[in-house]
Amino acid sequence: MQTTNTLTSSDSVVQIPVHQDQIRVLVDPLEPKAKSRAIACIAVQDLYNSGIGDWLEANVRFQKMSTSIAKDILKTLDERPENMHPLNRGLTILANGFRYDTQARALVIQLRDPKRHGIIDGGHTFKAIQQVTKDRLDAGLEAPKAFVNVEVLAGYDDISTDIISARNSVCQVRSSAIYAIDGVFADLRQSLAKAMLEDLVAFKQNEDKPISVEEVIAVAYLFHPSFADGSSHPTKSYSSRASCVETYAEEWTLVKEAKDSTRWKQGFGKIVHLTPEFLRLSEEIEAEVDETYRSGGGLKGLLNEQNETAKEGKEKGKKLKELSGPRDLPITGIHVKSGWPTGYLYPIVGAMRPLLDYSGDVAKWKVADPLAIFDSVKMQIVKKLLAFADEFGRKPNAVGKNQLCWSSLYDTVENACLRELAKS
Repeated sequence: MQTTNTLTSSDSVVQIPVHQDQIRVLVDPLEPKAKSRAIACIAVQDLYNSGIGDWLEANVRFQKMSTSIAKDILKTLDERPENMHPLNRGLTILANGFRYDTQARALVIQLRDPKRHGIIDGGHTFKAIQQVTKDRLDAGLEAPKAFVNVEVLAGYDDISTDIISARNSVCQVRSSAIYAIDGVFADLRQSLAKAMLEDLVAFKQNEDKPISVEEVIAVAYLFHPSFADGSSHPTKSYSSRASCVETYAEEWTLVKEAKDSTRWKQGFGKIVHLTPEFLRLSEEIEAEVDETYRSGGGLKGLLNEQNETAKEGKEKGKKLKELSGPRDLPITGIHVKSGWPTGYLYPIVGAMRPLLDYSGDVAKWKVADPLAIFDSVKMQIVKKLLAFADEFGRKPNAVGKNQLCWSSLYDTVENACLRELAKS
C-alpha cells in the first residue's frame, strides 16, 4: 500500500502505528497513479505520540476549546472513550505522500508544505486528544482507550484550498481564513509585519487576537483609490466587511493568475503599504472624537438640543447610549472612555481620503501630519456627525450607510486640506 509520491530530503515524515485490519487505501478513480487516500482508525495514544500535532498551520480555524462542540469532544474522550470513533468525524490530513509499512505496521505520512499539508480538518479533535491524554498521563493514569478516524489525502495539492474549504463547510469557515491559506494576504502581512502589527491580527477563525483581518481590510477600503475623487463613498466598509475582503481577493488573484495586474495596481495595491498607518489613524481619530464629544458638552452641548422644535420620540441628553464602554484600542494602546460604533466612526475616517495623493504608482500623504488636519476640523466634524445621527434617530446603521453624511464629512476635510496646501 503506497502512493506514487516519492520521498525527498525536503519532506518531513510522521509515522503512526495502525493495525493492518484498520487501514484501507483507495486510489483516485480518475488519476490512480497520482492521487490516493488512506482511511484508518487509529488509537488516540498513537496519534498523541506521532508528532502530527506539529502540522496544524494549514487548519483554517484556531482551536478554541471553550466552545460547546469542543467541550463535547473533551467529555466524550474522557468519559466515554469507546464512543469516540463512531461519534467523531475524526481528522483529515493533506499530505505529499504516504505508504503503509507492513513490517512496522505503521502509516508513514510525508509532509512538505506547512501551509497546505497537515491536519486541515479536525483540529479541535486533535487538541482534545492532546489535552485529555496529557492530563491523564500527568495524573498517573492511562491514556484514553479510544480510537479516532483519520483520512489522509495525497497528490491533491492543486486543489488543496478547495478541499480545506469543503471539509470545513459543516460549520462555515470565513472566506478570509481560506484566502489566508492561499497566500492572498501576503502583501498585507508584509506591510503589517514591517510595522510590527501582524501578531495583533487574526487571520484564522476563532483566533484570539484583538483585530480581525476583515476589520483591517475594511479600514483600508476606506481609502480605496476608486473613491479618491469623493464622488462616491466606501460605505461597504461599514455595511459589508466580507465584500471588502472579496474585492481585495479578486484584485490580488488577477495578478497571481497573470490575467490582469491593472486592478491591483489601481486598487488595494496602491494603498496596501499604508494599511498600518490607516489603522493607527483610525484609532487616533476615535480617541479625538470621543474627547471632542465630551469636552463639547455631549450631545446636548454640541447640538444645542434645548431647541423646542426637536422631533418627538428621539432620545435626548448628554450621553450617546449607542457608545460602548471604556477600552484600550489594540493598535495604539490609547485608552478611550467610550468605544464608538463603526457606523459613526467609519464615515469620519473615510473623510480623510482627500489627504492622500493617488497620482503615483503608490499612494502617499499630501501632508506631513494627517491628524493635525483632523484636529483643525474635529469639532466641526463631530457636530456634523451627531447632527446626522440625531436626524436618523441615533441609529449607527442608518448613519453608516448614508452617502450624504459621508459626503458632508469628506467635503469638510477636503476644504481643510486645500487651506493647508495653500499655505505651502
